[in-house]
Amino acid sequence: MDERKTPVRRCLASGAAMSSDSLIRFVIGPGEEIVPDIEASLPGRGLWVAASTEALDRAVQKSAFSKAARREVRTPVDLAARVQSRLVARCQSLLGLARRAGVLTVGFEKVRALAAVGKVAVIVHAADAATHGVAKLDGVSSTAERVTVLTREELSLAVGRENVVHAA
Repeated sequence: MDERKTPVRRCLASGAAMSSDSLIRFVIGPGEEIVPDIEASLPGRGLWVAASTEALDRAVQKSAFSKAARREVRTPVDLAARVQSRLVARCQSLLGLARRAGVLTVGFEKVRALAAVGKVAVIVHAADAATHGVAKLDGVSSTAERVTVLTREELSLAVGRENVVHAA
């Protein structure tokens, strides 16, 4: 079995060495402006920050992007909102890909049935889902990852159906 090691990068906000899976990459774009690179595919030297709003705010307050780049760079005022919107778009893209591949199940009962037999790796709940429904599904599967970042509207848009609250 091919086990690939995830590269370790240093977070600009905390200085901690972390797996690149738990960091967000930024690059310096046109006009010397910081640009989030969610897929880590843009050219240029990567500047890495832990995937949390607090870490991003700390990096901006400390002027960590300019210090790491060793030159003055412009940090957009709405950088956190840009990161959030790109992360939502990435999640929607991945869910749409899973749907087209035929490996996405939608709906409370269908998700619960699959989770009960251990055939679920990830359960996606709408961020605005009722807490009792979320608790019921989480109680069925203790091994599945739980994701609650998309609203009902964003989740529905991602899978191409109306009123989607739970998916797996």
